Amino acid sequence: MYSSRRHFVMQRFERPGGSWQSIVEFQKEIYSDVRKMTVQQHGEQISDENVLRKIERVILCLVEQISRDEPPTLVYDSRTSWDNISFKEDYGLVMDRQLKMTSVRFSSQLSVKKLGLMVKVLGVIYRLVQTGKHCTKRDIYYHDVSGFGSQSQLDEAVDNISCLLDTPRWSLHVGVMVPNDVRALRYLHTEASFILVVEKDATFQSLLDNGFCAKLGPAILITGKGFPDVNTRMLLRILWDSFHIPVMVLVDADPHGIEIMSIYRFGSRVSITMAQNKHLTEKV
Repeated sequence: MYSSRRHFVMQRFERPGGSWQSIVEFQKEIYSDVRKMTVQQHGEQISDENVLRKIERVILCLVEQISRDEPPTLVYDSRTSWDNISFKEDYGLVMDRQLKMTSVRFSSQLSVKKLGLMVKVLGVIYRLVQTGKHCTKRDIYYHDVSGFGSQSQLDEAVDNISCLLDTPRWSLHVGVMVPNDVRALRYLHTEASFILVVEKDATFQSLLDNGFCAKLGPAILITGKGFPDVNTRMLLRILWDSFHIPVMVLVDADPHGIEIMSIYRFGSRVSITMAQNKHLTEKV
């Protein structure tokens, strides 16, 4: 959860032979000018140029630390401490003004691997934003399975970078997969005027890269990456039941495309035997 009312306070870390003052100054600089340009509690998009600038400043800070013979260090607000989080009735969960911070240091055996992974992912995100492309966490992981170690490590690195840059993940051009258990979704909200289901992932990515939501939105874009799976169909049903907004499908104009559209609308031969088949069909 993000809020422009957040204020970040970082304590100064002292060590023999030097200080972490440069990290403090870097962190303050990022948070101050970004907050003047965005109002994140309303989910507004941060410009790509701004995201690129923040990543460049992160890397510059690391280079400056190395040039001073200091171990490279990244500092961001802790995502694991409930002490950082409070609940506001008119908004939900928000970060508190006084935050506990997490530091990832090259000099620590416990975090040196995490630091390297975060820098690697920063490079991937920079290229995505720079080229105007989008992908999911899973796409990033399969780009270099051995380099990222595991999907959970990659997921954590992306979320930590979101905190480090004080930037929502969607502004980093990293999307989300349809959850495995969509029935657990609660408290849904949207300002979208319609839902567009796209048959092919390549078409889906092309729409994102060409600013479809900015030009024709607000809208919800979903792709089943080919043949409709149960989770995607169930998610559509939940969205329809929750918001009653039009659902449209973009498929190839051939028998296979018509079949995919029909499955979203009426269900499949396999699911017709399911007791919950009525929860999978959609008002397309």
